[in-house]
Amino acid sequence: MSTRDGRAWFPLPVRWTLAVSLALLTSTACGSQAHEADPTAGRATAGPAGLGPAPGGAGCPAGGGAVPDDVNRAGTDDLDGDGLADELWLAHDEGLRLLGVSTAGGARFSVVLNQWDEGAQEQRAGDRVSALAGRLGDGSAVILVNLGRSAALYSVVNCYIVATTDTENRPWLFDLGYEGTGDGVGCVGDASGRILVSYRAEYDSAKQTYTVSRRTVTLDRTGKRAGAGRSEVLGRGLAEGSAEVRRAQSVSCGNNAEISEPVF
Repeated sequence: MSTRDGRAWFPLPVRWTLAVSLALLTSTACGSQAHEADPTAGRATAGPAGLGPAPGGAGCPAGGGAVPDDVNRAGTDDLDGDGLADELWLAHDEGLRLLGVSTAGGARFSVVLNQWDEGAQEQRAGDRVSALAGRLGDGSAVILVNLGRSAALYSVVNCYIVATTDTENRPWLFDLGYEGTGDGVGCVGDASGRILVSYRAEYDSAKQTYTVSRRTVTLDRTGKRAGAGRSEVLGRGLAEGSAEVRRAQSVSCGNNAEISEPVF
């Protein structure tokens, strides 16, 4: 389903051509030795080499750059596939915003989030980003970065954080009510069947109620590409402030905590 100008109904694969540029390379590595970024990850992250296996595997090898002192962090799902809970963090280092993961096994990897780029058009001066992460039922490990007006989708792939794109290689953004194409995003269901969805809460001014819909978002087997799946109506005639409407207007992933970046 599309709008009259042909844009996707929701979520919104961003129409800007820059990578929200939430994804520039941070080139730290195990110890002080530089590590070349995964060439298929689009200059996305830095971290120890190795594959992120399926849950119950060895996980990412220990190592990577030190976590900056100016950091906010929270525990989250297993993101590297070793079956142990990991940690998501947002930090500042030498004027850069960093989004990072520290695993239970001692791996550390991060990506630079630019403050002033085309992705910043989604923000107002002084806005702080926030993030939360989770593992989906298909094994994909996703990170949602809330920019205020949209949420950017990242994945943990091969012990890197990569900016997930659509099939045309544009960064995948979920509209949070500013483009009229969506209102929220969430990871729903239990761990074994959890799926990623975008929400739309359409307001009927005559009835003063909402119709809430959701559309599944699926990742390919690499975790680097996303596509919109089927949509379904969850409820009609819903009151403002109802649980269904609040959920549709939020960014969430199970019960995992959302963290905000430190104050500049």
